[in-house]
Amino acid sequence: MYFVLAFTNMIIFSFSIVDCYTKKIFIMQKKRNLKKAMVVLDSQLHLIDRVSEWAEASGFSNTKTFSRLFRNHFGERPAVVMKRKKLEKAIELLSNGNELSNYEIARAIGKVDEQALYHFVNGKTGNPPEFYKGKK
Repeated sequence: MYFVLAFTNMIIFSFSIVDCYTKKIFIMQKKRNLKKAMVVLDSQLHLIDRVSEWAEASGFSNTKTFSRLFRNHFGERPAVVMKRKKLEKAIELLSNGNELSNYEIARAIGKVDEQALYHFVNGKTGNPPEFYKGKK
């Protein structure tokens, strides 16, 4: 009877080691995917408008898991980072002095039209897009 108990404990212990190792590998893969997420956002800024789209493009099947891991790793919610990146890109394109129309800039950051660009920029900065035109 003692032998059966010891054998059972050994099996449980070995499963817990394997389980712990599997979790560690899983976490390492997710951290790798989080680093990939920033590259994905930069390269697909015009296509990604929701955190769920960003999570899927980064290889996550669950948006909540992506958001939780992202927040734990970077210290900010993914929606906040995504909006900041879009705003930075919009202001960069507006202030570059190039001849892009507001419609083209709106499409470059994933907005539908000039009106959406206006509401986005004005809502985040308090200034309309025209305020940034030609400013460096």
